[in-house]
Amino acid sequence: MDPKKLVITYDGKWVGNLYEGGETEFVKICRNLTYSELSKVVQVVANVGLTRFSIELRTLVDTGVRFRLARPKIKDDSDVEMLLCDGGHVPEVFVQQLTAQFQCGGGSNNVLGSIPTTDNVFQTLIGNPDIFEDPTINEDESSIPEYNSHSKYGLDNFNEDYIGDGGSPEGVNDEATYHHGISSNSTYGGRRGSVPPIFTGLSRDTFEDGGINIGDRSETLVSQPWIIPGASNYSFKLVRTEESSSCNRLSKCGMFKSKKALKLALQEYAQKDNFKIHVTRSCTGRYEVGCKDPELSGRSLKPKEIMTDMQVEHRLSLLYTKALRAKGLAEQNIFGSPDLSYRLLPAYCHKLKCINHGTVTAIKMDVDKKFEYLFIAFSASLVRFQTAIHSAVCIDATHLKGRFSCVMFITACQDANNQVFPLAYGWGDVECEDSWTWFLKELKKAIGCPTNCIIIFDHSLAIKVAMAKEYPEIPHGLCGFHMNMNLKNRFKSHVVWNLFHEASRAHKQTEFLENKRELSRVNMQAYEYLMRVGPHRWSSAYCSVRRYGGMTSNIVECMNNCLRYARQLPITTLVEYVREMMQKWFHERRDAASRNTTQMSRWATEKLTKKNKTSHKYTVYPIDHVNFNVKDGEKDGLVNLFEKTYTCKEFQNDLLHCSHALAAIRHCKKNIWRLLFGFYKTSTWLESYFGLIFPIGHSNEWNTLEEVRAKVVLPPDWRSQACRPRNNRVPSVGEHSRRSRYCTICKKSGYN
Repeated sequence: MDPKKLVITYDGKWVGNLYEGGETEFVKICRNLTYSELSKVVQVVANVGLTRFSIELRTLVDTGVRFRLARPKIKDDSDVEMLLCDGGHVPEVFVQQLTAQFQCGGGSNNVLGSIPTTDNVFQTLIGNPDIFEDPTINEDESSIPEYNSHSKYGLDNFNEDYIGDGGSPEGVNDEATYHHGISSNSTYGGRRGSVPPIFTGLSRDTFEDGGINIGDRSETLVSQPWIIPGASNYSFKLVRTEESSSCNRLSKCGMFKSKKALKLALQEYAQKDNFKIHVTRSCTGRYEVGCKDPELSGRSLKPKEIMTDMQVEHRLSLLYTKALRAKGLAEQNIFGSPDLSYRLLPAYCHKLKCINHGTVTAIKMDVDKKFEYLFIAFSASLVRFQTAIHSAVCIDATHLKGRFSCVMFITACQDANNQVFPLAYGWGDVECEDSWTWFLKELKKAIGCPTNCIIIFDHSLAIKVAMAKEYPEIPHGLCGFHMNMNLKNRFKSHVVWNLFHEASRAHKQTEFLENKRELSRVNMQAYEYLMRVGPHRWSSAYCSVRRYGGMTSNIVECMNNCLRYARQLPITTLVEYVREMMQKWFHERRDAASRNTTQMSRWATEKLTKKNKTSHKYTVYPIDHVNFNVKDGEKDGLVNLFEKTYTCKEFQNDLLHCSHALAAIRHCKKNIWRLLFGFYKTSTWLESYFGLIFPIGHSNEWNTLEEVRAKVVLPPDWRSQACRPRNNRVPSVGEHSRRSRYCTICKKSGYN
């Protein structure tokens, strides 16, 4: 039968219907526990001898009448059954010590003074994996209850005469407390993140009230060393109590009774320390977990977890709605009010421009002074975009998850190390043609119309119309990933998808035409659909400007992933989160570029290293000192090192040398670094992040102008959703789960 959690509170006193003071312990019990067995559990946890003291067990019950609490007494098995039948909450038992009952005289089996106690130092047993194969362990050991060594009480209830078969007595210090030798839960203990011990039915032969009784013998026992069966499989070391915590048992060579116990220990430890874990690998012989987001300070507690914590730590019973409101109030105290956050926008933008000179901000409101749009572009990004960043720009939008379901617009490109370089941000109440038009108009004011620039976006009609209004002179590229998703939704054929992928990434027009003819032969409808869209918008061979290998808008999707935990924040807090993220990125990448030892960026060096290995297989036939004919076994390549033109068109499209050019450079024994394009050099990479982004301080320290403080921005109209708000990302058209399914026997996929 499944165990159940129980909270035991002791060493306190009743004041009216409230139990004040004392300490609280977590234990696990069986659901069919009797009253006598519950008394034994209380005796172990509260360290109370029943022959010396009498105890009274009570619990608190919410009657529902004007918040009145009742404290019924637990006196028999039926009361215990009523206590454990409440499945909605963790039951709690309050222990009160009543009278002292000292027994004196001969024949008593009470042995006072022979019981070891815990005094700041206890013994920790370090398990051996061979413990389960020890022949000294027999079936009689199963009657010994599991024990929590991290608690403050001693081993009052263990059988001192118990010695396993074949076990040799070994002397152990009576001043310390020990685990049982064969328990795989010997490292369990403590209240923080630990698995509580499981108490089952306890026989009379194991222990009796206040003393230790062996069978029917009634004789005074003498103090003797504690004997642990299988002690040869363990080593002993001293660990101080203050140094021992529940997380220490999650250490190297730690042993657990089962995989379920390990999972429960990890979950409770993660919940107590406020972080989230994810399972990387789980099978019958291995269980690997890691922190889901190491940079995240913690996760948001659920209302049910708040209810459990309040009941265990403060003995308060909360309703779900009250826990939910308390959580919302705590988040509002930390992150600010969603309504007041809009009122801070004018002062925040003014302070941001004063601290970071050159930063562009703009706010638009309607006639009722309600928020419509916001645009922010940091000066550190704008200055470097003109000199050190290639002009293939991606734009996209992501939906926020706060109270006001706004939309965030993102503009980004790539640096010399192929990393995301954020350019500008925007916020709007809705995603529509007007919002995109206003955002692109502000973007045009900030960066102008760069030459040889292309703007890449998904197949959104609103963006297409806005681009035609604001950037008609700049080529418009479509995201290859979204185009492929549309093909998957329209045409259920893997051949069509593969042909489109090969055609879109082909550098030479002859290769594009080959895939184009093959596509028309396989599926004419897919061919006509792609021709209507226009090859110049989704192919690299027919694009009028360089796309630098950026065939998708994935860099903006990466930004959405970075903001997945911040999307529910109030708008001013979200803007500050973005500014702090930009400050961190610029600092880390500036340091990485300054520590780079090669003349090219890390990404470019890795790409050239792979291409150089491939070029060793080629044969070079020189024509003159600048022209070379490179044979690769399939298609010959004509290389001109002076004009930097190659017949494979790879350098013309990506400005990164192909394997044919590397073979020619190596043949003529020239320095490869002098012939490379300057965009991928380390100096360019470092120049991209020369700009600094400064914090603006706390809002109480802002010295804003009177006209800025007088500017009022009201929140937009709140549109309540008809269903439960969605927190996960909405998949694109044709996008499905990438989880692979395979047979657990043969480890192969494809038939199940």
